[in-house]
Amino acid sequence: MATENPQQLNQLLEQAYPNATEAQRQELAEKMAKGTAPTPENLQVVDPSALDGAYAGYSPENGGTVSLSRDLLGNPSQLAQVYTEEVGHHLDNSFQRGDAKGDEGQILAEGIKQKEALSPEHLAQLRQENDKGKLTLNGKSTDVENSSGRRFND
Repeated sequence: MATENPQQLNQLLEQAYPNATEAQRQELAEKMAKGTAPTPENLQVVDPSALDGAYAGYSPENGGTVSLSRDLLGNPSQLAQVYTEEVGHHLDNSFQRGDAKGDEGQILAEGIKQKEALSPEHLAQLRQENDKGKLTLNGKSTDVENSSGRRFND
């Protein structure tokens, strides 16, 4: 999308990251086109119960940590979509301008998947989502941004 349709990517980045400056979004678009966009430094696979049933969670700790539910390992397509969403949370954090309203990770992931910016109606819906959750490992609870709060058992 970054090289095929940069105008759509710019629109998508504006939708996902309204708190970022135009210069920050432009720099990100350029990095995406070169394949050098920042990614979280850490990735871990956890038991679904650690994420309270969510697909994944992102924490900015230690350079960014994505925790993926073990249940995703059997579904590469869903795994890629969920990981992209969590990278979207990481990108938002990298701008250091506060958490974007709604589920910016899902906005980015869906736009990349469909190769265009989201419709105004769908964007409004995702802006209302609460993507906050908890990751609990070894008795320690950490605040995370969930993969859109969807649950495996819904």
